[in-house]
Amino acid sequence: YIPEVGALLSAFLSVPAVLFDGGVPFSTRCWRTVWLVIFGTLFKVVTGNVIEVHMYSTQGGQFMRMHPVILMGMMMLCYSLMGVSGMFLAVPIVATLKFYLVAANMPRAFLNPLLILIEGDVTSPHRNFVDTHKMKVCRGRAQLVTVGE
Repeated sequence: YIPEVGALLSAFLSVPAVLFDGGVPFSTRCWRTVWLVIFGTLFKVVTGNVIEVHMYSTQGGQFMRMHPVILMGMMMLCYSLMGVSGMFLAVPIVATLKFYLVAANMPRAFLNPLLILIEGDVTSPHRNFVDTHKMKVCRGRAQLVTVGE
């Protein structure tokens, strides 16, 4: 999974930088390395297992639903066009396309078939409608609370 590779690579590169800093005594370097490993791991666990899960479950539903077959097809297409870097860019490209489709004021006659294609589910237009309505209601409550204060 690509985000895990980036976090591991940055951790492997930062530990030697702290451990082999010649301007600091060896015992201090060891303690800083231990703290780096502890807090880096704690940060990764909390963000990956608590914060991101909460964000995806409460706010990102309509933007995060994409069918794996569509993503694999886009990865193959982008690989044939741009090589290995295209494979890495395929998922963000599809996510950006879906965000634009959902966020733009597109007529339902065009939006619904595209949502069915990207999400791979016939009920996706209804789920998108429900998610959009929920966001409008939440924004309305936030405005009411702000006005009432």
